[in-house]
Amino acid sequence: MPATRLLECAPCNLLVHAPAKGRTPCPSCGGALSEGLRDVGFHDDPRVLGVPGEPYVAPPEEAAPRAGKPAKLRCADGHRVRSKPERVIDDWLHKEGILHELEPILRGMRPDWRVGNVYVEYWGLKDQQGYEARRAAKLALYKKRKLRLVELFPEDLEDLESKLGFLREVRAPRLV
Repeated sequence: MPATRLLECAPCNLLVHAPAKGRTPCPSCGGALSEGLRDVGFHDDPRVLGVPGEPYVAPPEEAAPRAGKPAKLRCADGHRVRSKPERVIDDWLHKEGILHELEPILRGMRPDWRVGNVYVEYWGLKDQQGYEARRAAKLALYKKRKLRLVELFPEDLEDLESKLGFLREVRAPRLV
């Protein structure tokens, strides 16, 4: 029996049994699948495609048309984000004159924003399959690396000043 791993497509809310090596696109949208969910016990859930030990192969009658990637919304400063709440946060940072970097690349994760040496994450997808597992894994990386993190939730959007106001005092790294 070939080795497989259980991968996830967060936008489609699907789990897919894929070959143990190599990259496999999401059978629904064609996007990238991410690791992080293994042995989760959802083998009989209709959102899990494929059979354990066998890579997913869509039958011709089940093959879904390739959907486009999620639309990205343009912010006031030209950044492109994936949701209206993220646009609210990015626009607030811009309006307040806080220099920020959108989705900086860090080994093993991509924070939503970086302001100087402070990272900001917006956790807005409660109850989505695998979301809490990804959140826990990201939080563990922040803790392990001793990085400063501000967590934002949907209820924080009403008063971003109380959560993010201190970022005006954070100095951005100098460019050399």
